[in-house]
Amino acid sequence: MACPNGTQACSGSCVDTTTDVNNCGSCGRACQGTCTGGVCVVILATGQNSPEGLVVDGTNVYWTNDGVDGTGSIARTTLNGGAAVVLATGLNDPRTLTVDGTRVYWANFGTGANNYTDGSIAYVPIGGGTPTFVATAQDGPNGIAVDATTLYWTQYDGGAVMKWGLSGGVPTVLVPNIGGSWGIAVDAANVYFTTFTLPGSVMAMPLGGGTLTTLAGGQAGGTSGIAIDATSVYFTNEEDMAGVNNGSVKKVNKTGGVVTTLAGPPTSAGRHVAVDGTNVYWTNNNDGTVVKEPIAGGTRTVLASGQQYPEGIAVDATSVYWANLGAGTIAKMPK
Repeated sequence: MACPNGTQACSGSCVDTTTDVNNCGSCGRACQGTCTGGVCVVILATGQNSPEGLVVDGTNVYWTNDGVDGTGSIARTTLNGGAAVVLATGLNDPRTLTVDGTRVYWANFGTGANNYTDGSIAYVPIGGGTPTFVATAQDGPNGIAVDATTLYWTQYDGGAVMKWGLSGGVPTVLVPNIGGSWGIAVDAANVYFTTFTLPGSVMAMPLGGGTLTTLAGGQAGGTSGIAIDATSVYFTNEEDMAGVNNGSVKKVNKTGGVVTTLAGPPTSAGRHVAVDGTNVYWTNNNDGTVVKEPIAGGTRTVLASGQQYPEGIAVDATSVYWANLGAGTIAKMPK
């Protein structure tokens, strides 16, 4: 049968495979979510309270609901969706979270009434249970990361980078106040973090302390999101405080050197970025898109558009996941 331009014949009907949920991308490929550009966007959870931070493991996707003044929570669902399981409630603006094989850890930014000096760091068993608070009176804790022995976090208002041994004890200062530390990542040798205070920067510190190294300085926008692979650090610069859209996505070698711009400006990059062995992924919370680009540079691909203030982002072997803060949903789609 002959079909109009922009459609094709599927089971005797002319359909637009870029939007048809029963024929998404090709005839007979059913989509349980929204078909956008021939790709299926699946909503894993709805009705969430401003979800922002997001991580995945081999079984679940976890996120923060960053409601303020005691309305925040930590929740999870399976990688295929289903009923959301609430792991912790009554939290004060949880921004980011991380997981290991036994626990879910998160950073509570604190309350505006107390100038965010009442922030805290907490964890709950990965299967649920009673939360344990390992650090209180933190000054705007934001980014959080974990390795086999230690939990690390940044303080946006306090400006320090902190650490705490997973076996217990008292938190200690790894990096003193440097002004507005934000995102954080860790490998076997170093902690890498961004500073949001203008001009932004990307820095590294050995796990045991030592020399603080600036890997990328003088960034025009507030430097926030961070992700690492075996050789490079990837980071986002948001628009500057005057509202000028100089957002960008960049990378620099873990030892420093030339800073490579992968996207922008302008790109309206948000606060979160993820990476795998092939691509770097980020959310554009201004224009409502989820984007990827090869880590070596090249053709940029908009994976999803029309999202409502997408924030946290994570990837696994097959899919990219993100949190729509404005819509209160958790979504995924094939990479």
